[in-house]
Amino acid sequence: KLGKNEKGEEMIVPDTDSKLVVYFPTEKVTYLNFLIQGPYITTSSRENIPLEDKQNKKLLGEHAKLIAESLSIIRDLGFLNINFLDLLPIHPDNKDKEIVYSVIFDKVKERLLNEKLLPTTDSIYAKASEVLLARGKDLPDLLDQKDLQRLFSKKYWLDINITYDKTRELRDYIINELKVEEVDFESFARKINVDFLQPKSDRWMIDLYSRLLDQKSLWIENRFNQPGILRNKPIIRLKNGEHIVPFNDNGDPQVYLPTGDKTNYKTVKKNLLENDLSLKFLEELGLKKPDLFAEVREFILPKYQKENPEKDGDYYRDFEKLIKVYENEEIPENKKREFLNELSNLSLIISSKNNGEEICLKKPTEIYFSNDDLINYFKEYADVYFVNSLLYKNFDKHKLEVFLRRLGVEDKPRRIEIKANLSDEKKRELRSRRYGGRYVGWTRDISEKDYKYEGLENCFEQFSFEKSMLLWTFLLKNIESLESYEAKRFFEGEYRWKYRYDYTEIFDAKFLKLLQQKKWLIDKNDICRKPSDITVLELPEEYIKKSTNIDLLKEKLGFKPDIYDQLPEEWKNKLEIIKEISAEDLKMLIVKQKKKDLPKAEGESTNWNPEYKPGEIDVPIKEFKPDRIITPDRGGQSYMLEINTSGGLKGTEETNNVKDIPEVINHDDVKKIGEYGEEIVYHALLSEYKEKGTVAETGFGFKVVNKINEELEIFWLNKLSNIGKGYDFVTKKNRKEIEYIEVKTKIHEDNELIQVTGPQWEFARKLYERREGEKYFIYLVTNAGKSNVSIKKIRNPIKLWKEGRLYAHPINLSL
Repeated sequence: KLGKNEKGEEMIVPDTDSKLVVYFPTEKVTYLNFLIQGPYITTSSRENIPLEDKQNKKLLGEHAKLIAESLSIIRDLGFLNINFLDLLPIHPDNKDKEIVYSVIFDKVKERLLNEKLLPTTDSIYAKASEVLLARGKDLPDLLDQKDLQRLFSKKYWLDINITYDKTRELRDYIINELKVEEVDFESFARKINVDFLQPKSDRWMIDLYSRLLDQKSLWIENRFNQPGILRNKPIIRLKNGEHIVPFNDNGDPQVYLPTGDKTNYKTVKKNLLENDLSLKFLEELGLKKPDLFAEVREFILPKYQKENPEKDGDYYRDFEKLIKVYENEEIPENKKREFLNELSNLSLIISSKNNGEEICLKKPTEIYFSNDDLINYFKEYADVYFVNSLLYKNFDKHKLEVFLRRLGVEDKPRRIEIKANLSDEKKRELRSRRYGGRYVGWTRDISEKDYKYEGLENCFEQFSFEKSMLLWTFLLKNIESLESYEAKRFFEGEYRWKYRYDYTEIFDAKFLKLLQQKKWLIDKNDICRKPSDITVLELPEEYIKKSTNIDLLKEKLGFKPDIYDQLPEEWKNKLEIIKEISAEDLKMLIVKQKKKDLPKAEGESTNWNPEYKPGEIDVPIKEFKPDRIITPDRGGQSYMLEINTSGGLKGTEETNNVKDIPEVINHDDVKKIGEYGEEIVYHALLSEYKEKGTVAETGFGFKVVNKINEELEIFWLNKLSNIGKGYDFVTKKNRKEIEYIEVKTKIHEDNELIQVTGPQWEFARKLYERREGEKYFIYLVTNAGKSNVSIKKIRNPIKLWKEGRLYAHPINLSL
């Protein structure tokens, strides 16, 4: 029948009664979806037809032929579509039920196999041998006629509306009876090869990657204990246009996502990542940006592991990657130490000799920083190398030097191990020392280490007052960062032997004996002296007199003892306490103490008690930046600091109504007010961080895990005891210190000089010098204990002082 679809278009529709018609309907059921009419011979009741009749058999054959031939006409009329195909005898089960259906079924099938009657996606008709059936609509959109010919030797896709869900019977008929192959993404994936993918455009590759997002089973790492098929297909296009398999047989990546830096790894062509879906597929496939740490180990380090390596065109790029690995906070510290130890033994630093003539690559442990002191010390010394200036032209000076120091580049002469060559007599002496002078029998030597001080003999040969001071300065520098026992061992050799057990005895190193025996120190009368001939006090002021472990150096060199060294221990202790205090300040301190010790007047009270306890008032923290000081007059300056770098006392000057010394408060109250200020700041920080994440208080302060899973820790150094560092609070993010807070507290809001101790100012200065001054804050608590208590934070006080925004008075310098 002709009918209309829901759009009003004419179409052929099934007949509801498929009985055979012989001018009049019979009771013969055909199982067809359309009526057939013919002059069949019927029974006398006209209700049925005897199909064994010869005429009826012939007529049925003609009928089947007519139906088959009509398909071409239906096609030409525009009605041969999926709806019409669905009306044809396509159910093989009905063949056994009715001979009429069976004869027509075979004839229609024959016609569909041999004539172009199947609708395609190209809006034309094709034979069954020319077409493929797609499972899903993605493949017909992705693969054109040329692709089908190349991969499957077919020309066309069947109409994509022929699906398992919508037209199951028609789909099954086409697959099972017409033998049309149904292709899914897995079938396509198995056909993929380099020859097919290479000519495809980048746009086509992006389209492929985007569609593969929904085909996860084809590329997941483990599917039924096997990797997805595409993990072993060359589906990744490189930046040079070549194609590569994403993973090797071990499942390790063979290609990476591109980065901004040049890399030795193979990377995906960059413009394939500009599409979000394409990028998402590559990421979910498991491709990542190159592991810089692994790249350095695989491609860079081998270049410098060979003997006498040379600088190539990638040298500076290689060196930059080494620095990036060092600065990468995600690499565990133990791995980073291993990495640095490995680098320290490679010839990878551009170096030049003292005369600047020879340029080569040397190990970090063989070279020195090129500064004036070292250049002067090593003058005329042929076998020394310095970091070449080319490195400084290509990298930030601060970052470069921090990195080179970690590798072992030195800024002071090295102690170099040499063989001791101890005489038998010396060895017996050392062994007997172990046994209290007693002789022992047979022993076996294990090792004997001695040390020289690089350039020392040359320094003595080219001796001058300048070299004498440089040598003194360098020796102090060698031991200033060492623990006392380590500093002592710096000057000692080591002899090890075995007598039942392993034993070790130490002796004066070769270079120490030279330092003791040579006249290399110049006294105030310009006379060259051995250390044992003078005291340190007899050295001119140009020689450093105060330094860590200087007493040990004096002892090792064998100086004559100073008067101070000969004082009783009690007097030494007293002098140690007051040595940083000027005579005038000492007098003031005594006067103040005497005033404090006077009996209090009746009714007088010095006990300070706050009106509110910390935590009872919500106190926000506000950042404050003082205005620039316009004139020398400090009266209008809002916040001023006393820069008290020596830890001494301040003066008593009164200027412009600014309190140089605040009202007299007894020592206990001063401590009480300071502790109150720290507690106020603690509660304010606790309140502030509660807005950033989940807070958990700890024995040292509290922890916070924010919304992006960063762990923040706030340490209150004085919570359990008075630590005595240059700050009161430290904030750590993922265990790295990111902020330091020093709290200053006042019980009023009048302008006042706030005391900053030497350790506090020095710590802030060191941060500033390292370009980390923004980490240091002074939190100023005013009106402590009152309802109008406030907290203002002052960032980077050293910078503000240098900019003229903080006034310092007085300044006590340690000279």
